[in-house]
Amino acid sequence: MRLNRFTDIGLRSLMYLATQSRAEPITVGELAQQLNVSRSHMVKVVHRLGQLGWVLTQRGQGGGLWLAESALHVGLGQVVRVLEDEDFPVDCSEPACPLDGHCVLQGALDRAMQAFHAELDKLTLGTVNHRRTTTILMQLQRNYRREREAG
Repeated sequence: MRLNRFTDIGLRSLMYLATQSRAEPITVGELAQQLNVSRSHMVKVVHRLGQLGWVLTQRGQGGGLWLAESALHVGLGQVVRVLEDEDFPVDCSEPACPLDGHCVLQGALDRAMQAFHAELDKLTLGTVNHRRTTTILMQLQRNYRREREAG
């Protein structure tokens, strides 16, 4: 299974925001810089995460991003299902497959995708950010603050 880039950035963004331990919000610019993503792509990801209610956003002076408390309890399988926006790993109708309706591969791939999501559903942002991950993410945040204050 391979996640699309949008989903990958969405998961990384949620993990980064889950370590937020400061009063001031995280900006889209910070998130883009820390995750090595273009700002324009990050804006699209954050917008979608906000629509889903997993990220709280505030525009203007003092604005930024916060992780919604409820996002800590969402299964990562659900996050992937929503961000991937695909139900099946292959589309047998485009181009039309002559084996459609007579092939066991489609069913096997569907079951594999369900197992993939079920395994991810065992994890939440609250459980995936273990100590080592959180330590690294918090260090990134401290480094960003120091760079911003220095120059």
